[in-house]
Amino acid sequence: MSASPAGPFSASYMALTGGTASFYFDATNPDNARSALVPRFGGWNPVYTTAVGGVYGSRGSRLMRMLDEGHHGVRLPPDDRERLSIWIDANALFYGTYDPAEQQRQLAGELIAMPELQ
Repeated sequence: MSASPAGPFSASYMALTGGTASFYFDATNPDNARSALVPRFGGWNPVYTTAVGGVYGSRGSRLMRMLDEGHHGVRLPPDDRERLSIWIDANALFYGTYDPAEQQRQLAGELIAMPELQ
């Protein structure tokens, strides 16, 4: 995987999340969630009903299951595992801003400041 830009995201982000086609609009469904390493809710804004059985979030993440099973001997320190789990539970956002100029800086690998308003 790579931090190289791949469209509006990075190649590594696309590999983890399945890209935009795996979750946008009607593609937000349990079947697509089960197939993604990191399942996400879609890009539309209705009230969601989470599928029964922990399909979404870190509980439903194939990536977390792979890490739990020791995939290729990888063991994350507890703090890193917790950070990864929180990122997944926060819907695995790529950008830390809605400002297009800041998004371009982030895509180029530059650090951006946290938003002024939280």
